[in-house]
Amino acid sequence: MEKVWKFHISKAAGKWQQKCMIAVLLAALMLLGFSGSAYADPETALLKNEDGKFLTGEMAGLEIGANDDADVAIDENADETITGETDGRDYDDDDDEPVYSDTALSALSIENAKQLADGSYFDTLNFKGLYFLRLEGMIKPRTKTKILVSSSNTSVVSLKEGFAEREFEGYSFNGREKELSWDIELNLNDYGKADVVIQAGSSVCRVHLYNCPEDVDQLKVSKKSFDMALLTWTPRGVCDGYYVYRFVRDAADRNDLKPVMTLPGNVSSAEIKCDPYTRQEFFILPFMKTNEGSVFFEDWKLGATDYPVRDGDVAIRLMDDANNKPGTDLSSAITVVKNAGKGQSVTWHQVADATAWQLVRSESENGTYQPVTDWMTKGYQAQIAGKGGHTYYYRLQVRYPDGKTMQSDEVSEYLPPAKAATKKSVPVKTKQTPKKGQYSEWEAWSCADETYYYQKGGKLHVVVVRGTKLYDYTLSGKLKIKKKKTVNIGKHDTWGAFYYGEDGNYYVATGFLNDEENPDKTVIKVVKYDSSWKKCGTCNIKGNAYNMYVGIWDQFKAGNGRMAMKGDTLILFLARGMFTCDDGARHQSNICFAIHTKDMTYNTSNMSYVSHSFNQFVKFKKDAVYQLDHGDAYPRALRLTITEQYDPYHIYGVGENRGFDYYVTDTTIDPVEVNLLKAVGNTGDNYTGMNACGMEVGKNHVLVTGKSTPQEQKIAGVTGNKKSYQRNVFLITCKRDGTDIRLQWLTKYNPKKSKTTVGESRIVKISDDMFAILYSTYEGKDAKGVLHYVLVNDEGKILVKKKYKNMIFTGGTQPILFDGRIFWSDAEEKDGKSQVYHYGIPVVQK
Repeated sequence: MEKVWKFHISKAAGKWQQKCMIAVLLAALMLLGFSGSAYADPETALLKNEDGKFLTGEMAGLEIGANDDADVAIDENADETITGETDGRDYDDDDDEPVYSDTALSALSIENAKQLADGSYFDTLNFKGLYFLRLEGMIKPRTKTKILVSSSNTSVVSLKEGFAEREFEGYSFNGREKELSWDIELNLNDYGKADVVIQAGSSVCRVHLYNCPEDVDQLKVSKKSFDMALLTWTPRGVCDGYYVYRFVRDAADRNDLKPVMTLPGNVSSAEIKCDPYTRQEFFILPFMKTNEGSVFFEDWKLGATDYPVRDGDVAIRLMDDANNKPGTDLSSAITVVKNAGKGQSVTWHQVADATAWQLVRSESENGTYQPVTDWMTKGYQAQIAGKGGHTYYYRLQVRYPDGKTMQSDEVSEYLPPAKAATKKSVPVKTKQTPKKGQYSEWEAWSCADETYYYQKGGKLHVVVVRGTKLYDYTLSGKLKIKKKKTVNIGKHDTWGAFYYGEDGNYYVATGFLNDEENPDKTVIKVVKYDSSWKKCGTCNIKGNAYNMYVGIWDQFKAGNGRMAMKGDTLILFLARGMFTCDDGARHQSNICFAIHTKDMTYNTSNMSYVSHSFNQFVKFKKDAVYQLDHGDAYPRALRLTITEQYDPYHIYGVGENRGFDYYVTDTTIDPVEVNLLKAVGNTGDNYTGMNACGMEVGKNHVLVTGKSTPQEQKIAGVTGNKKSYQRNVFLITCKRDGTDIRLQWLTKYNPKKSKTTVGESRIVKISDDMFAILYSTYEGKDAKGVLHYVLVNDEGKILVKKKYKNMIFTGGTQPILFDGRIFWSDAEEKDGKSQVYHYGIPVVQK
């Protein structure tokens, strides 16, 4: 079989690691076996003879790709390589001097090139660096040929010195032609178009090369009008045009995405009509024209599960952008809420494009909002009446030209009562039993609360869980029991959590042990009850749920269960014992579920993996979810996880999905994880010397309270984490993006010497800029204790400190703000009998 020459371009060994695969375009034309001259047409890249006729097939002596599998050995360190069987074979010792020949090469093939319909070849490069063009093939015996290489545009591609010209000589090896290779080093200098021209005797090959940029420079997006976006960029002079792509989060099939606009290469702006309520992302893909179409950056691909986020993308939601004018966007429209007379004064700024607006108000965070003003077309302030002792949450609702309405972020303010509230301590008879905080006596891990509180219709309710019964007590203004509702929640193995939803429904979570590790068994039930305590839905969570590792055999194990709600999404965040792992042990970690309350279906929604996780807290704020874990190993710290733009249907890049069977490209909504306080000690030692006792989210900060030994900090000159050390109450603040973490000790008792014992703390949100922290201290084993009240602002600055004697606060429940007081109930044991008290202390602001 006739041997062939092969031309291909490849990357220099060990250099220029890049993210794109590259194949360089080679178009080759060569006249073999003809007398006279031939040339390559630059448009078609096919051979023509001097009469202008195309030479193809056997006439031209061309063999395209006929020897891709030829046995060719290449020594990159040698000028020439001879291959084949050598034993017992000799060179042909012909003394004739080799002569130059225009037809010294026997044939030609081209590798690693894209063939168009007309037979020409091209490819793209897309970045700069050092590359080489490798020529491989056969030369006839007793002939010489000279190969000349040049570039038509040296600003795009140039030859390294010494690679413009080379002579080759052929001789016989056991009757076979000589195999040759030559690596021609190229410099890729800039974006643009160039031909690499290779001439061997009378034959010429042109490699059409397109080095197209990945994106444009200085891409920006701004608002042109209510439903029109303006894109601007610095044009790339080497490009023939631009494809404009647009993405939205709910794109149904990202594989079928097509450009929304194709523009010529000399423009630098474009106007695009958009949905003003949806966040949209744009990028611009430059392209270059060929005879058969266009070429562009090759590594641009969209996977079925990928969210196409690229360097250089820009994003906008038109209703939040008002031509870059501060103070005109909707999200932060309410600027001031302050107490005035018997109500509150609310001020807001004008919202761009709004045709009318009104104030709406709720009495709970993320609750149901009701209008408190009529629709207005002018005016930016309103006086709203309110009841003292309550916190009110306001939003500005606006109407746009198309008739749709949207709401701003909520802003809250506490309205103190006209007459200051006083402390109360009322003995009652309930099913509540004594409890020494939420942590076990050893204080290693937490357990679920069994007493909860909520407000409804201006009344305060206490919910107590005992066995298969739930008791809902309605209290009077004097904190006495007026009414009791008994609810049969059914048999269960483990108690989980109670939640009074912003939708007015009740949610109760219980668990069922799964010692047999059955993946199909229901291990958690979340039952939905309507406002009359009538069962109206059940979510059955199966044992096959996973977070890093599969399975739930013991739910709420060595930890907690807490819920939070926004809209139709209820988050259940809990501890679980997982199925037996490869090491033969059953390990413990956190796990999270998103429950869709309309139909009570669920999916796993793991934003973090913490193991072991000995306490869990979860809160919504705006579109973000905030989670707190108490870890003893991975990490051995209090871990805060922040998920902005939370999407209950999104699979986050954590747990079993991280680095295994799912690749998450959308980093814009994946979680941020920060360690707030590290525990000294060995990884996995259950004793951490700390308790996580409460978390709230304010206007700009996250606030976390608890108690701990000094750890790596210093209290009264002492550091460390010995079990004999007394613990102190701390407050940690950080910005809502997880930065600027600050810790302050609210107590500073000497960990080695102090006789004072500090109880568990809890934090109560009064408003977005005011929080009350409660904890007790005890002098001696049988002391009654002193209740401490600390009021701080959103940044953690202490505003007020007060003490109350003869009041119990064990930390076993989450107190609630009601009618100007912070309320909780507690049970203490006397002479073998349990006595329950309802407590209320005033919100003191000075």
